[in-house]
Amino acid sequence: MLNDQLTINTLRELNSRLAFEITELRKENVEIPELKKKFSKVEAENIKLKAENVKLKQALEEHKSRFMKLEQNNKDIAVENAELKARVAKLEQKQLQTDEKNNFIVKSDDNAKGIDQSSVNTTSTKMKNSNDISASNISDNTSNSDAI
Repeated sequence: MLNDQLTINTLRELNSRLAFEITELRKENVEIPELKKKFSKVEAENIKLKAENVKLKQALEEHKSRFMKLEQNNKDIAVENAELKARVAKLEQKQLQTDEKNNFIVKSDDNAKGIDQSSVNTTSTKMKNSNDISASNISDNTSNSDAI
């Protein structure tokens, strides 16, 4: 009997633990649908984020490609600018040389004009003097013809 009583007590204790575990499992079972809903929401959000991540990666690649093209364009423009600056410098140098030549020619022309002008002045003075002499000779000759 004692054995039976001990067995009954042990079974009651086991029954209590099992009842408690069943209660806990039922609580967990109630939470499972809620957790499933939460899990579904998290999965849906995860799928959206993955899709957005893919789009962002594609946009990033496009921007990297565009950036590389812009950098190359920038390098090309820098080279072209350097070439144009060199050409402008050469043209400015040629223009400076041309201006110097023109100034030299103008000065030479002015000097030549001065020489020519002084020659003209000298020549015109000589001619004026010779005209005066010729005129006096003519008038002398005219008066001599009356005497004849």
